[in-house]
Amino acid sequence: MTPQEILKDLFPGDTSRFIWTQKNGAGYRTEYAKDKEDKYIPLTKEAYSIHTDFDNPKGIGVCPNINGYCKFTTIDIDNPRVNIKKLNQRIQILGLPLVVYKSKSKGAHLVMEFKELVEVKKALKVMKIFQKVLDCWSLKVKPGVEPVQVMPEIFPKGDNRINLPYFYYNGEITRKALGPKDEELTVYEAHERAELLRQDNTSINLYYLLGTKGINGQYDINFNVALYYKRREPENWKELLKKFNEEHIVPPTEDKWIEHIVSSHDKKDYDWQKELGKKEPSAHDLIYENEQTEFFKNVWYVKKDDRFWDNSTNDEYKKEAINIAYGKIFEAPVVKKFQSNPNAIIVERFVYRPDLYKPGEKIIEENGLKYINTYWPSDLESIKPTPDLIRPFFVLLSFLVPNKIEREWLLDFLCTIVQYPGRKIRHSILIYSKEFQIGKSSLFKLIMKVLGLHNCSVIGPNQATDKGKGFLVNKQLVLIDEIKSKDDWGERNTLLNDLKPMMTEDLHEVRPLWKDYRTVRTCTNYFLFTNYENAISLPQNEVRYTVFENLSKRMEDKFYADFHKQLKEGLLANVVKYYLQKRTISENFKAEGTNLKTKALAKMSEEGAHETYKEVKRLMTERSAPFEQDVVSINEVWAHLRKNNGVRGRSNELAKAMEKLGCVRLGDGARHVHSGRYPTLWAVRNVEFYLSKTTKEVTDDYWIPLDCLAWGIREAEIGMINSHLKEVEPYMESIGKPFDKSVYENETPPPFAKSKFRETVCWSCRKEIDTESNEKCPECNYAIRCTCGMCACDKPGSKIPKKYEDPPF
Repeated sequence: MTPQEILKDLFPGDTSRFIWTQKNGAGYRTEYAKDKEDKYIPLTKEAYSIHTDFDNPKGIGVCPNINGYCKFTTIDIDNPRVNIKKLNQRIQILGLPLVVYKSKSKGAHLVMEFKELVEVKKALKVMKIFQKVLDCWSLKVKPGVEPVQVMPEIFPKGDNRINLPYFYYNGEITRKALGPKDEELTVYEAHERAELLRQDNTSINLYYLLGTKGINGQYDINFNVALYYKRREPENWKELLKKFNEEHIVPPTEDKWIEHIVSSHDKKDYDWQKELGKKEPSAHDLIYENEQTEFFKNVWYVKKDDRFWDNSTNDEYKKEAINIAYGKIFEAPVVKKFQSNPNAIIVERFVYRPDLYKPGEKIIEENGLKYINTYWPSDLESIKPTPDLIRPFFVLLSFLVPNKIEREWLLDFLCTIVQYPGRKIRHSILIYSKEFQIGKSSLFKLIMKVLGLHNCSVIGPNQATDKGKGFLVNKQLVLIDEIKSKDDWGERNTLLNDLKPMMTEDLHEVRPLWKDYRTVRTCTNYFLFTNYENAISLPQNEVRYTVFENLSKRMEDKFYADFHKQLKEGLLANVVKYYLQKRTISENFKAEGTNLKTKALAKMSEEGAHETYKEVKRLMTERSAPFEQDVVSINEVWAHLRKNNGVRGRSNELAKAMEKLGCVRLGDGARHVHSGRYPTLWAVRNVEFYLSKTTKEVTDDYWIPLDCLAWGIREAEIGMINSHLKEVEPYMESIGKPFDKSVYENETPPPFAKSKFRETVCWSCRKEIDTESNEKCPECNYAIRCTCGMCACDKPGSKIPKKYEDPPF
């Protein structure tokens, strides 16, 4: 054992917190150990390591009181004047089960160790007797006043902590234990000595003899020591009494009084059992002695749930049920008997840890705390298969998953669960079939029998997404069956997001039925079955779902009938268990890794995609508005889709859809020369060309908005942009990329123009307008003003915007 393990064994205590002493400038300070968030640090194995750390020592102190019981008790003699060697020799001659340790105050700690938990009241009573017989005292010191002799503290004392021995201080180990001959012991030797002196609930009764008579002086001490020696050393008790008086009573009691004590004990056998209050067992207890022994062996209390676990039934019960079930074997209420029994087993809570399972050992220990491991494996016998016995399994498996690579992956998944119970596979199996009742559930029923029905569960999507998630508490494998969501992407995506953490994370907040929320460690693995190819929305780069697809018709009914008969009455499950236990798992299958990429995954990703994606993909494929051009404004596209195509949702879904379809966002937006606005542009096709340009160049020279008027684009600018767009094809050819032709010719004219050319007849006077000699209207900077003074922008209802509210002339 390491030094920290020895200290943990010798000085266990309340695990909720502890104190530590650490360097503070030139001195040291003692305080409760807290973390960075100012929360108490629990007493764990690591805490004992702090005490023995030579590089950064922090001496720790523990509270021996563990819910009214203790594994050790200590007399703390805070007295630098105490003669430790004399005290140690007095302990040796009396044969008291105490180990003497030097203390921080240069006094001593007298420690008694127990083999089992002993009631604190009983331990303190014995130690008070030891204190009086040993005549050891502490000193109360006040400045300027002579020290006063006071009773030493005896631990456990409420919630107080006591410092541990073997602390590394100023370059050396301090607070060492003393051996029988006053020699200093190493921590290993101290542990050996403590093991020799450990007491139990029965053995410490002997030491009550030392306190049978109230001690008021030397005579009383010797009287009690005589009774103690007479019971312990009946052959030479008189000699031991005289030796004790001569060496350890100051001044020694006169010989005549020693002879009087000896004579008294010779004449009378004092009834010390009556003084101890020893109670004989009742007739009822004698009749049910074996049943009571079995009860305390099998029934344990679970603190977190306020429940009792009955190991004989592998189930938990309320205290009322325990009182009724076992009331016959106890005279008092059963739970009260349990509370008063110092050896009753109390644990923190239930855990489900297949990885820590040991036959016959349900209680496991972590960080000094006890837990009940509720996992137990299937008792199904594993039988070596013959070809005929195991054939139905392979026929069904080959039918459900025809692809050999995919089938091997499924077998690796199953073998990992069987061969390494408790190992969490961070990806799941999703099987989609177009037809109903083709055998998916038959496969899962077979695996349930292999693992044990109690280790598996079948739930629906609603139960899977319920906040309680009780199935995470104690299941090795869960089937989420009949996955089907409404024809709504939001619901499909919610189901995906709810399921994914369960498959990837170890710790979860759950609320089992009728219990409070708690954090549990889960090792649950998952199967998912569905008959709908758009059951959940999976991205194309999904890594947590391995999707298998079956589009075949159901096999003949005879196969399924024979399969289930072999499963229920035959040895099918037995031979499959053997096969899964012995089969070698493929090297490319990693429980901690990612899924197998399948064609079915890509297909389900398409079918379960957001409605926006589906509509955008259709329009891009057709080259329909608003995707005729190479470059589009995402805000214009979103407005168009909502108005003309009935697309609903959020604009970020459009961005995801375009990105998924190969479109690329062109920077963060540059100032548009004609409008002064900052459009967010995306390249729909011929992406390489537009990425070779700056965002400013694309915005001004290569982009034609859907609403030219709103962006200040005129006919002349459209012609210029179309001429620039002719650069795309030769560039794509030069880099060896295919050219994806967009609609450059016969462009839709801006909404304010009826054709490519301006009107040449004045709307007011109906005279022709000279388009070559006349100048542009200064109010709109677009149309040509007629000689009559009117412009197209003056026409009632004109869509041509005026540049100024008032003309500059």
